Amino acid sequence: MSGKSLSIVGLKFQQLTVVERVPTNVPNRFTWSCLCDCGATTTAQSGDLKRGRAISCGCHRIADASKSPIYRRWADMKQRCENPKDTNYSRYGGRGISVCDRWLDFKGFHDDLISSYVEGYQLARIDNDGNYEPNNWRWVTPKENSNNKSTNVFFEHDGETKTIAQWSEELGINYHTIVRRIESNWPSKKVLTPL
Repeated sequence: MSGKSLSIVGLKFQQLTVVERVPTNVPNRFTWSCLCDCGATTTAQSGDLKRGRAISCGCHRIADASKSPIYRRWADMKQRCENPKDTNYSRYGGRGISVCDRWLDFKGFHDDLISSYVEGYQLARIDNDGNYEPNNWRWVTPKENSNNKSTNVFFEHDGETKTIAQWSEELGINYHTIVRRIESNWPSKKVLTPL
């Protein structure tokens, strides 16, 4: 930088306050380290700051995404684990399932999960007794998630264990028919035999 007149240190552009110039190998291109109003740091080029193309560290996009499916997944997860009035609390927070510190804030959750999100998928824990944390999650279809509930009833036949819902779908036998047969102590082979 040849003169102080080019310095924008201390100036604020939208949510970004310029802290210092960052050295680059590109001639006539000035990159700046900036402090966002949210407390995060980021870099931006002079032109992007002056033309309003760089307005935050990216947190504004996250705030705008508060109505997105991933925001809903985050909010639902927190409610299940932290709100005793939530209808699902007893199966989550009520039995000790918690949310890791990083995911208590939407930005951490967003940064970890957004790149792999598929529209319509739900958040599930790999270990149903484990907490919501970076090494214990996956995206699943609603059907897969339904088969992963701790309240599911499993039935073993010929060395294969599945939920009653899975057996019902696979064999074309009504779910409640299978349940009644099990409750009536039918032999396992007959439980899954279509009539």
